[in-house]
Amino acid sequence: MNSDASVRRGVFLLQIRILVILCGRSTRDSFKHEVKYMMSIPTRFIVLAVSCLLMSAAQTAFGCGEERWAVKMVQDDHRKYFYVGKKVSSGELVPAVDTTVAKLSKEPWPFEWKPRQFSQPWADHLRAGTAEFTIWQLTATIIEKRNEDDGDYHLVLKSGKKKMIGEIPSDECVEDSPRPIKAMVRKARSDLDAYLALPGNSASHMNARVRLTGIGFFDRVHGGVGQVKKNGIELHPIIKIEFLD
Repeated sequence: MNSDASVRRGVFLLQIRILVILCGRSTRDSFKHEVKYMMSIPTRFIVLAVSCLLMSAAQTAFGCGEERWAVKMVQDDHRKYFYVGKKVSSGELVPAVDTTVAKLSKEPWPFEWKPRQFSQPWADHLRAGTAEFTIWQLTATIIEKRNEDDGDYHLVLKSGKKKMIGEIPSDECVEDSPRPIKAMVRKARSDLDAYLALPGNSASHMNARVRLTGIGFFDRVHGGVGQVKKNGIELHPIIKIEFLD
């Protein structure tokens, strides 16, 4: 068997193994049975197609982030604090609080460990500090937009000499977020897409003056573009974007 054929056979067997695992049939006997059966022609081509589709679906399903993801998507245990009367079922959000990038940059870090300590565990479903329990509204200029691996739109916000990060999650990742936050995030993302689709607008060289509404979130200080070095605070998620120019 030549080298190309060996590679193709190896890839094929690996795809069969993935298919077996995804289907929950990972025992040794079932694996042998699948290999013996699926090596026939034309069945193996069908298996290749199906396994590729399943792998693609798995990547889509697990494309969202992990660390404190419930908090970022407002699917956490404290989400009731964003609703009138602390009743999520009402669908009525509490009013946003006016602030500035400079003020949020001074919010106290709410954890016992320092912002740059990456070894410390997070409370994935719990919020901390007043800023994370507040819906904020501020005016700033978006100077850059990046696409994150977890599907977020990473926005660099600037006001005066201060910068901070704002994030708009993907439509898929807010599927389990409560109303009206799910719909608001999706509209904010759609509104930004529409703005960037206009002639002359660029994601990497933006200069869009906006009014943003979003929920406070403290991230580890990892040196991301635009991140507040003192406390890592962000608007995450952004639930409303209004273009002022």
